[in-house]
Amino acid sequence: VPTAQAKQGERKLWLNVSALEEEDIEELLDTLSFYVGETQVYFVKDGKKMMCTQKVSPNKALFAELATFLPENCIKLA
Repeated sequence: VPTAQAKQGERKLWLNVSALEEEDIEELLDTLSFYVGETQVYFVKDGKKMMCTQKVSPNKALFAELATFLPENCIKLA
């Protein structure tokens, strides 16, 4: 029996940016702009959720770049 898979566009990329400085967040946003796609990005900062205008295409290259900004436990694709 095939399992129902969520379409890529329905997944969300959650980034906990609470530990980042403002200029690091700006640089992170610039980085996201190189991975344009259909997945909505949300920043979580100090418990507040903020939807980014930038949507991304999640791939290994993007996650490698995100790992330069954030620890693995602050990056979640769900």
